[in-house]
Amino acid sequence: MAGNKDIIRKIFNISTCYHYPITKVISYEKTESGLVFRCSTRNGKNVKIEFQVCSPYILRFKMSPVDIGSKESLLEVRKDWSKPEFKVSELEKGNKIKLETKVLTTLITTHNWEYLVLSLNNEIILREDVRDVDSHGNYRSPPLGIVVKDGIPLQATETFALHPKEGIYGFGEKFTRLNKVGQRMVCWNCNPFGVGTEESYKNIPFFVSSRGYGIFLNTTYPSIFEIGSRSLMTYTLWVGEPRLDLFIIYGPKLKDVLKRYAEITGFPSLPPLESFGIWYTPYFDDNPPWTATLDKKFSPFYPLPPNVRQKSPQ
Repeated sequence: MAGNKDIIRKIFNISTCYHYPITKVISYEKTESGLVFRCSTRNGKNVKIEFQVCSPYILRFKMSPVDIGSKESLLEVRKDWSKPEFKVSELEKGNKIKLETKVLTTLITTHNWEYLVLSLNNEIILREDVRDVDSHGNYRSPPLGIVVKDGIPLQATETFALHPKEGIYGFGEKFTRLNKVGQRMVCWNCNPFGVGTEESYKNIPFFVSSRGYGIFLNTTYPSIFEIGSRSLMTYTLWVGEPRLDLFIIYGPKLKDVLKRYAEITGFPSLPPLESFGIWYTPYFDDNPPWTATLDKKFSPFYPLPPNVRQKSPQ
């Protein structure tokens, strides 16, 4: 386990790095599937940002430095979306761009980069936070931007506002409190040798919010989610690569968020019968009688398939 923690610490050690936030929009254009922005960071580097309308309920957000280009994740996600219906308009003499679907409205501020997503009744669903600073003006939570070391882009960050009563749930197999607000989630598969930490075998960079939306981070790189742990007012996403690719999924019911998440990643096939059995694993027990005890206790109520009753390999 020390090895795994060392890997995460090495990747996300920013003590010798610089974080450069996205500051403004230089230009933008409408495409068949959404909007493409050419932006600049605080140190003058060009960054490409895309909003893709996948469906009236799903937006895909991508960011990548122009000098390294974009690259698709190794994860298999849906690409054959139907041609979306959306409208684009300018507000406040071009200082704001509005992207509208039948369900969602996204407002992008161009002179000081920021965006928010609203519902049909103009309630804020999700708001990017670019001003979570302390009394000295230092960032508590780094906004959308690039982490650079020796001139080389290494990581990407994004920060969203956290509502006072908001609950956040997900991230795969985790052994901590169900509501992840106040916690720091690391998505990087490892052997946790127990259930005493948030480390696990099965990490999924996806979560749902009690406010009716979900976010799926489309990456195979290590990622960290600081859910109100760095700051009480925001949550921050750190990705171990300089590109950012995420899906914003609206429900508003959480079961609808899960269904639309599966539309992105694909629906699973029906597992075999034995997977529905009771799997009892006395990991440190080499005493054979446990098998007979299980048969006697459970078989009258539910016939356990033989391979489910077998011990796990030591």
